[in-house]
Amino acid sequence: MKNYLKLLPILVIAAAMTVLSSCSFNVSTANISDAKLTKDDAGTQPSTVFGQKDTIYLKVQLANAPDSSVTSAQWIAVDVEGDVPKNHPLQNFDIEHGSGVLTFNLSNDQMWPKGKYRVDISLNGEMKESRDFSVE
Repeated sequence: MKNYLKLLPILVIAAAMTVLSSCSFNVSTANISDAKLTKDDAGTQPSTVFGQKDTIYLKVQLANAPDSSVTSAQWIAVDVEGDVPKNHPLQNFDIEHGSGVLTFNLSNDQMWPKGKYRVDISLNGEMKESRDFSVE
């Protein structure tokens, strides 16, 4: 009996290791280290105020991200002129990419209605940040 008691901790550890090795863990340190709205694709003209004919760019700096990371930008008309309902979703764009600078953009064949807008930024399906902007 004493021999079995000596083996018990070893058996418990072996069983725990077997159970844990069959589980799948996804520990990611992927994060958005910076996000800014700009008037140009290069990101040299940061702004939160845009004209009615502008293309609006979002530059997202993704850090510590595996290549399979999915970053999403959900563009929303929060409160704008015309018949657009409040908090109306405009477009959603996804980019699958690892660490680096990602560029999203939103353009319109028509003039943008004046008012308040927002872009929500998600990483792997989890909402991370928002950026408010306006069109004047």
